[in-house]
Amino acid sequence: YVYFDLKLENIIVTNKTKPIVRLIDFGMLKSLESARDFTKGTLEYMAKETFQIGKEDPYKCDVFSFGMLMYELFTLKYGLSSPIDIYKEKPKKSRLLNYNKLNTSTFDEFPPEYSVLKPLLQLCVKKDPSQRPTMEKIVKIFSLSEEELTEENITLILGDLMKHLNVNKKGWKLF
Repeated sequence: YVYFDLKLENIIVTNKTKPIVRLIDFGMLKSLESARDFTKGTLEYMAKETFQIGKEDPYKCDVFSFGMLMYELFTLKYGLSSPIDIYKEKPKKSRLLNYNKLNTSTFDEFPPEYSVLKPLLQLCVKKDPSQRPTMEKIVKIFSLSEEELTEENITLILGDLMKHLNVNKKGWKLF
């Protein structure tokens, strides 16, 4: 199934002693076949291909939304409060994301204490869905213990996708 509406407002945390994160509002949930032609969602979290009929891999729409959610949670910034100006136009004109800027951003505003996760964020919001990780890889990364959460382990999990990151002459050390 494809969720199509992954956003902060659709996540709740229960149990204060041992937090449990749950998704709510399954109104846009679609089976794989019906998801290929589904074109709805929340603009600030929608992958560009969500607007297309006959999507090749609709699961990657949720990966993109997860990347936007991850950005919001780790930077505590939403929309135009972001220095990368992720919208195409001023908010009154359009809430459509600037996919080109997202595709090439190095997310310098990402907090240093979470910098090990920056490659994951960069890949989740790639314009080309084939350059995004699967949700299984994302779950694997977030299942790592704090000691296991290293650049080496994340690189191993993401594998070939790492070649799609924006790099400088020093290699992956943009983060």
